[in-house]
Amino acid sequence: YMGKKTFKYIFIPAAFGEPMREIEAPQPQTIQDHQFVDGLRKHFSKVGGKMDRKIVESQLAEKMKGKKIDDSMMNELLRQSSVEIVPLSVPKKESKFLSISMYVDDQGIAKNLPKNERASRIALAAGRPTEVRGDAFLGRVFDDQEAWTRVDFTMADCSSDADWIKYARASNAKGQSGSMADLKAMIGDKVNAYNSQQPMNAPANTTVKKPPSGATEKYSWKQGDDEIEITIKVSPDCKSKDVKVKFQTSSITVEVKGESVLKGNLFGIIHTDGSTWSLSGDGKQRTLSIELEKAKEITWTALLQ
Repeated sequence: YMGKKTFKYIFIPAAFGEPMREIEAPQPQTIQDHQFVDGLRKHFSKVGGKMDRKIVESQLAEKMKGKKIDDSMMNELLRQSSVEIVPLSVPKKESKFLSISMYVDDQGIAKNLPKNERASRIALAAGRPTEVRGDAFLGRVFDDQEAWTRVDFTMADCSSDADWIKYARASNAKGQSGSMADLKAMIGDKVNAYNSQQPMNAPANTTVKKPPSGATEKYSWKQGDDEIEITIKVSPDCKSKDVKVKFQTSSITVEVKGESVLKGNLFGIIHTDGSTWSLSGDGKQRTLSIELEKAKEITWTALLQ
């Protein structure tokens, strides 16, 4: 699979009268190249208009269980645009380390987008019943923890009797890819992410238990419901070219100026597409920040196994 300059993926319009089609795009140069997902995010931001405030308020009220929803939280949610990655199958030896993911608008319900019948049927056939709202995309990735690359996903792969469909359906039926509860609600991940950063005030005489976190001489880490945040202090002159970060579904490698800062098997599985890193700050405040997107919304008791 390695060495190809382009890859193909499938566009599934919500409008049933509009045909599904293959799209060819440049192969990412590195796993940190998020041009593909960024392009999908831009597509979703232009489709369907603004979110319905009443729908968002209703969903938040249910999730917050009667707690007051302040305007800052609401405004933040209404501004954000993101891509929901629905894992239909995960890379394993039995699947030749190929994974299939569906990319949808995570604000589809709040935008009151129409149900995407074709995308919903594909998800159901793969054993991941999901009500897809709005346009959707299908893509394939090869990831054996040594190499990572995007692989062609074509119209022929959309057949209900395709080999990957059979494998995904059997695998999901056995629970090998996680339970449906692990799939984020269309807007729930935004609420959880916001709450992890802006916790509601606890009632009097109630102790809020913080999730596990930790620190070493080289880095510190903490977590929210759906992400892990790693912070590494770097030298004032550190530039992007000095940093090498390799994301795998179950491991991570971080090098700064040729020195290994972090390497090992992660406590849980992550979505490599949704994991990023960035440099910020000046002088002694220069920092390398890494965000890992959890594949399952579970609490990690450690960063590495």
